[in-house]
Amino acid sequence: MAETKTSVTDGPVPSMDEILARLAARPPRGKKPGATSFAKLEDLAPVPEPLRDLWSWSNGCKELLRRDDPRAGHPFPVWDDLFSVETAAQELALNREEAAMKPKYLPFGGEEGSGDSLVLDTKTGQVLFWDHEMGDVDPDPVAASLPELLARTLDVAPGAPEPAKAVAVEAPTTKAASPAPAEKAARPAAAKKAAKPAAAKKAAKPAAAKKAVKPAAAKKAAKKAAKPASKKKAAPRR
Repeated sequence: MAETKTSVTDGPVPSMDEILARLAARPPRGKKPGATSFAKLEDLAPVPEPLRDLWSWSNGCKELLRRDDPRAGHPFPVWDDLFSVETAAQELALNREEAAMKPKYLPFGGEEGSGDSLVLDTKTGQVLFWDHEMGDVDPDPVAASLPELLARTLDVAPGAPEPAKAVAVEAPTTKAASPAPAEKAARPAAAKKAAKPAAAKKAAKPAAAKKAVKPAAAKKAAKKAAKPASKKKAAPRR
């Protein structure tokens, strides 16, 4: 019975198409345009399809490759860069010249300029660690395949944007904008309140005028009543 390959997270190893689709959905900040030519590298070594697909998506990328196995319990993850096709060709030529690197090893990631690198065994598909001081690979594979190595980075790759952070940034803007409409709404209300005393004064004036008229009317009535009384003829004497 054939053994089912599993990833370091004890699940099925995703295909390169699935991995690239998920990376494209949340691209790391170091993503670059894809490679358009492999001629220089292919002059030195064949480029396996999974690696060609990865470089076609991004021709180099900072801290894309998680070297350590998460199940090993390392306190801090170890991240390596994805070399560009041009850097991979330079590293391969240099290691072959100085350390007699075997033709089946193809450097594709690591810390540029350190001399150490992640190499793909083009015969077995395994990912191995090349130690430039030892002049050979570590016998323990880093990952059984390139897709398995990349599966480690899908949810924890540094630089991947977090949706929660974007929401947290937008929240203060919405809160800060709300007082302005409230202020505008408050102004008409204040104006109405200020207008009420003026209206009350106007309404009060006619009332005061009416009160002031009453005594004058009483005087006129009194005079009228007094006039007939003064002109009344005296009764004839007997």
